[in-house]
Amino acid sequence: MKKTMHFFGFVYQKCYFCKQKQRLQHTMKISDVHGFDLLKFFMATMIVAIHTNAWESPLFHTLFWPFIRSAVPVFFVLSAFLYFKKQRALGFSLSLLLQFVKRICMLYFFWFIMNLPFILYQSHYDLVSNTLYGNILIVLKYLFFFQFFGYPGSWFFSGLVIGVTIITLLKRYKVSDFFVGLICLYCYSFTWWPEYMSDISSAFHQWWVENISPKVSMSFWVALLWCFMGCLISSHSIVSLVDRHRNSFFHYSGLLLLIIYLAYVVMDGTIRDYAWMNLILVPVIVLFFYSLDLPDWNGYKVLRVMSIEIYMLHFIVLRFVRRLFPDDVVLKYFIVILTCILLSWFLIRLERIKGFKWISYSH
Repeated sequence: MKKTMHFFGFVYQKCYFCKQKQRLQHTMKISDVHGFDLLKFFMATMIVAIHTNAWESPLFHTLFWPFIRSAVPVFFVLSAFLYFKKQRALGFSLSLLLQFVKRICMLYFFWFIMNLPFILYQSHYDLVSNTLYGNILIVLKYLFFFQFFGYPGSWFFSGLVIGVTIITLLKRYKVSDFFVGLICLYCYSFTWWPEYMSDISSAFHQWWVENISPKVSMSFWVALLWCFMGCLISSHSIVSLVDRHRNSFFHYSGLLLLIIYLAYVVMDGTIRDYAWMNLILVPVIVLFFYSLDLPDWNGYKVLRVMSIEIYMLHFIVLRFVRRLFPDDVVLKYFIVILTCILLSWFLIRLERIKGFKWISYSH
């Protein structure tokens, strides 16, 4: 009897670990969406266009404005998609959430150190208050709600961590997608259109602007909706639907993307309220690139790494280039892009050398 029990126990463990191995192998393939690697790289170049003010030039403003203003939301959606795809494959676990938060924190601290000389030089943080409440509020403000301790671009990390954590907990406790979507949409509307919200929401928005951060649009209030959109697109029903009808999704999403783009061009770039436009444009862009059927190529991983490093490096490079070319925004853009690509390529090569593995924390 004991031998029989041991036998069945051995078989159960064998099947369990085989299933776990299959899930992990599936998870490893999740990040290998080649279309997303191309999209990340393209959107990283669009983010550079924002901060170099290249979007003000007629060329960029006419041809790339819709993509420029949708770049950051796309990054949120892609990051959330890949994370929640793993959560769905392995189960909504807190351990996976902690791994994700740890990875983002390591990414944040790497670039915090890279930006530390500029942070110390600027010294524009007032961490002194007359009351304990004031000191706690200031620390929370810079740590969670406004760019951590304030180097450029770091608000993306805080927004992603808070947004993903909130949605993971809501999903873990079986809150329906409908109610989660309503919550996220309300937070998004509260950020962009407070004048149309209730008096309480408008008052809270005003309090946030005066006490936490004047840039409400650069906080987790906006990130929540994009993280939820990534979670929604990662659902098995949508992913399997796209996988079964990949060609149809490619053609229809491409056609819709073209219509939106042409409508913008015909209106001569007069669509200024990109907040509502992104609600349509961002999921169309993501589905279009997801449906791309691309051949295998080792360069996709390089583009994936470069997209993150370009996003973070361009803030540092821009500090110097801005002094040399203060007026020519297009020239400034191309100099920053080329410099970031070269620096990223150098970091990728350096990471392969023994003793420099720590550079992997840059991406």
